[in-house]
Amino acid sequence: MVEFNCILCGKCCEWYWIPITHLDMLRLKMYGGYQLKKIVDLKNVDEKPIKDEFIVMIEDGEYYISLHREEKMCIFLEDGKCLVHKFKPLVCRFYPFLYIIKRNGGIIIGVNDEAIGKCPGLKVDSKNIPKNIEKSLIRLAKIRILELSLWRETIKSWNNYMGKKGCLSEFINFSIDRAERDFKELHRYNMWTM
Repeated sequence: MVEFNCILCGKCCEWYWIPITHLDMLRLKMYGGYQLKKIVDLKNVDEKPIKDEFIVMIEDGEYYISLHREEKMCIFLEDGKCLVHKFKPLVCRFYPFLYIIKRNGGIIIGVNDEAIGKCPGLKVDSKNIPKNIEKSLIRLAKIRILELSLWRETIKSWNNYMGKKGCLSEFINFSIDRAERDFKELHRYNMWTM
């Protein structure tokens, strides 16, 4: 059985950089009142390769959008606690789990192998994830997949419109405008999560 209870130790906030979407930014702004220009950062594509479709062209280069890190940890980690736990980015909500999209569109939930033995809240003695956890993670995965699709569209629109002419603050404003529009649609279809 797989057991997970986040003990809010903040270890994962030290190990990983956090890629975010325009809707993650909107959550941080809406629910936390954060000034995005202070918490959003550019991650050089050569440093941490992920999918090319998430590369944003800004001024002098190509980047991924992420949360700012201070002293090699997430900006929202304070005294070992996440300051935005209730509305943290969706990528954070999955840890230590992951999802795989099957060819038929179904979703499989699994345990992130990197988390086994590292995450103190994770106990694994078999591959069985309790049905209640699996069900909630499948719903979250569906929301995440939809949000990533909207994020791809936002990035593509920005890259086609602004290319390398725009700066980070312009990109943030552009992204928030798109996020507010997407939020209304997601909310209408009950696909928004705090």
